[in-house]
Amino acid sequence: MIGYPLDVGIRQVRWRALIGLALLGFALRLFMAALIPVHLYDHESYQLVADITARGGNVYAETMRYNYSPLWLWFLSALDQFPGDLMTSVHLVVATADVMLGVLIGLVAATFAKPAPLFAALYLLNPAAILLSGLYAQFEALALVPLLVAVLLVSRQRLAAAHRGSLH
Repeated sequence: MIGYPLDVGIRQVRWRALIGLALLGFALRLFMAALIPVHLYDHESYQLVADITARGGNVYAETMRYNYSPLWLWFLSALDQFPGDLMTSVHLVVATADVMLGVLIGLVAATFAKPAPLFAALYLLNPAAILLSGLYAQFEALALVPLLVAVLLVSRQRLAAAHRGSLH
């Protein structure tokens, strides 16, 4: 059961504002991807890796352009199975993860009785974050989303435990 401080924090979240910011942040990221259709070195490398993997090759032996873990390789291979351009799929996934990151930042802030929309907006409308995920399709948000989920869960558990301790 969720303790009192958590209920208050979650009830105080202005959900419409948070959802509106998330949609705006998503649109801005996709707009950047569509507005400036660049194919950067990384983008070409992603396609090269997907092609090597599709034919059963070893990306570490066949190209010097891949220095990530096998996890990203498998992820690219899975995205390459969808119809259309690989980079379109990468942009959609990265933009989604980046927006989830902004919403999670807001929810963590709400856990500490801070205004969720403000903290979410600081990330979702940040030009650097928009450029990195929208234009360059940098995938760091994919690793940060599980981290922020863990921070949110631990923060909520600690607040609930502190509240239970203050009742005794």
